[in-house]
Amino acid sequence: MECEDIEIDEKFVIDDNLDTSDTVDDERIEKCIIDDILNRPFASRTMEEQMALVKMQVPQPDMKRLVTVIRKKNVLTTRRFYGKAYEVKWVCGSEKLQKLFCWPCLLFTKPGDKGVWNKKGYSDVIHISASIKAHSSSKDHIENALSLQTFGKQGVEEESDHENENQEKQQFNATVQKNRTGMKSLIEVACFLGSRGWSLESGNFQDMCSLLASKDESFQQFLSSNKIFAGPCSTNIQEELISAIGKAMMQEIKAQIVKKEFVSVIVDEVKDASQNSKLIITLRYCTENGSVVERFVDYLDVSQDATAQTLSVQIAQIIRGCAIATPKLVAQTYDGASVLSDDNGELQEILVKVFPNADFVHSRNHELNLVLIKSCSANITVKKFFSNISSLKFFFTESPKRNVRLKEFLNKKLPKLSTMTWTFTSRMMNDIQEFYAKIITCLGEIYSGELNWNGETICTARGLHGFLLEFPTVFLLKLFSQIFSNMDTLYEILQTNEMDISRCDESVEEAKHCMKALRKSENCEFLIEKTISTIGQLTHPGDKTTCVKLFNDTLQLVAEQLDKRFEDLLNFSYFSLLNCKRFRVFGKCSPKDAIEKLCEKFSLFDKFRLTNELRVLYQKLEFRNKTAAQIIQYLTKSDLADVFAEVFNLAKLIVTIPSTSVSVDEALSVSQRVESFFSTTSQEEKTKDLMLMAVEKQLLNDMQSTSKFIDRVIELFVDASQNMIPLTFK
Repeated sequence: MECEDIEIDEKFVIDDNLDTSDTVDDERIEKCIIDDILNRPFASRTMEEQMALVKMQVPQPDMKRLVTVIRKKNVLTTRRFYGKAYEVKWVCGSEKLQKLFCWPCLLFTKPGDKGVWNKKGYSDVIHISASIKAHSSSKDHIENALSLQTFGKQGVEEESDHENENQEKQQFNATVQKNRTGMKSLIEVACFLGSRGWSLESGNFQDMCSLLASKDESFQQFLSSNKIFAGPCSTNIQEELISAIGKAMMQEIKAQIVKKEFVSVIVDEVKDASQNSKLIITLRYCTENGSVVERFVDYLDVSQDATAQTLSVQIAQIIRGCAIATPKLVAQTYDGASVLSDDNGELQEILVKVFPNADFVHSRNHELNLVLIKSCSANITVKKFFSNISSLKFFFTESPKRNVRLKEFLNKKLPKLSTMTWTFTSRMMNDIQEFYAKIITCLGEIYSGELNWNGETICTARGLHGFLLEFPTVFLLKLFSQIFSNMDTLYEILQTNEMDISRCDESVEEAKHCMKALRKSENCEFLIEKTISTIGQLTHPGDKTTCVKLFNDTLQLVAEQLDKRFEDLLNFSYFSLLNCKRFRVFGKCSPKDAIEKLCEKFSLFDKFRLTNELRVLYQKLEFRNKTAAQIIQYLTKSDLADVFAEVFNLAKLIVTIPSTSVSVDEALSVSQRVESFFSTTSQEEKTKDLMLMAVEKQLLNDMQSTSKFIDRVIELFVDASQNMIPLTFK
């Protein structure tokens, strides 16, 4: 088949003029399997087609038309392929292409490999033996030949192994499903207890699980087969479960906030059962339907370190941890906490540097009387005064017997105690002054023990009686009566005219002027004289000096608090743009200054489009008398949010600011719910996650109604749990 090695000018051709008796079967050539494989590779075929190719006989057709013609000494020499190469089992031929191929390499060649024996085809009859030998020794050929020999057999073995794996997988997943069903019940028990602020320890969790298991056989089997939920490790399991639920809730809050354009931060001070100060961090934002939500996100223990620098860093970390971008934070507010009284202004300034859009605003939920009381309580004497006034009120309201006895003396009840209501505090001061002598007489009768009062009542009455007879007590009663009287007008205007920032600012300035006038020394002397006329004389030699200092310190603190709380008020002048009381006026004269200030502060707004949207809005009757929240609801319901896109964002910005009267979808404020939690939960159980479940009960209920909640909690539980049972599907 080979000629001797000589140097020749080779030209490989198919000699169609050769005399041969063979006839060509055109139909067979047309259906050439090798040509078909070259056009549609083995790897792209179905498993059935692949198995058919692997099992078929290697195609080795008659290839006598494959010849090589060489010129030797000007003489043409022809060499024809007679088929001896087919003795090598892997050699195959294409009658259509008149070329030889390697069958294993043709089938199993790697993508992109364009060798002679697997893609191009071999046609050099003269050197075919050497080429076959070289190809047989190649690594690629050996790998492809192995693939051909093991393809069918390996598939059967793999199929058997795969079937066994599937059976094991199904059994494992069945166990996982039972475990997840059991975990669902545990999560529901934890949510039920946690949302009510009830202890998971003290046997409550175990008792509820036992009750549920008595009604559900599958849950009973789950508990029986997983002793970790009932043994010594159960406490850790409960903590991990609460932690997983808390993380799921925080993820939901962050997911909501990410979609919002504007967020405000509210910082409130509450006391726990041990009277330690806690700062509650709440985030406020607007939903698409115009409702406002306030979410508790964290709290800070400030019983040790309450400096502005420390708090600013901690609060900023909490805000950023909730995925709030810097421009999104549009307001900050504090409740005048005594723990912040010295550094409140500095804290505001530091946070504004971090979040430039977050001007300070007085929150509508922060009753002005409590703000002033908390601020003035930085003075220890004033702090004790208000503490004893509250004790006096509780002394009579908590006991029907004592309340009836006081009523007999006064022929009138004192107003119900509500530390969150301004008018009651103001009235309380006036009532105590008006009925001062009768209250003193009533307390004296009680501590004398004539009417068979118990020891605790007698002791408390004696202490309160002595408190009311102290000269500074009566002086402060008269002082705060005047302070509260001057603040009543300001409070009323702030509550009813929050959209008219100019009017609010004028009232603040009037209040400041009143406080400045009250600070004159003759007013202090007048109050001291009135105190002497009430008591009869100074109770201690230094009372007058003490009262002068109390007078100056208290009014100084009130003046500072007014300055701090309302110094950024005019920055919210854009409220007037959606003050429905002025729509008629603005329809004739556009409020250009307010629009200009808004767009300078918030780059989100398009000034040109906002101006035109407002012009249209001011002229339309359907928008008359609508508040910002009602505008959001109307635009959403009428599918006009895109038409009034800038107005829609402006309305959401305004209702996000805590000074507006938009109600939150909760009966109690966040701080009230936190106080309730602290009063009903033991110190050992006051974790952030448990507090989040109790305070954000409605959010937890909403999340439980979704299909993904249980799966999400289980995933978080698996990530953190040290007591693993199979809970993840294969």
